[in-house]
Amino acid sequence: MPIARLPPWMQDVVAPAVRHETVRFWWHRFGPVFVAEIRKMRLARLPVVRNGGST
Repeated sequence: MPIARLPPWMQDVVAPAVRHETVRFWWHRFGPVFVAEIRKMRLARLPVVRNGGST
């Protein structure tokens, strides 16, 4: 497995501590917005199929 090396200026960066309650709050607040955008993008990619109705 290759090892990712960080530039020297990023090696001292510490990730912030985030509690699960904070994640839940933001997910409930913005999750539906993300879901709506994903659905719009998926619908835009679907091919349009039209049934002529003539047999």
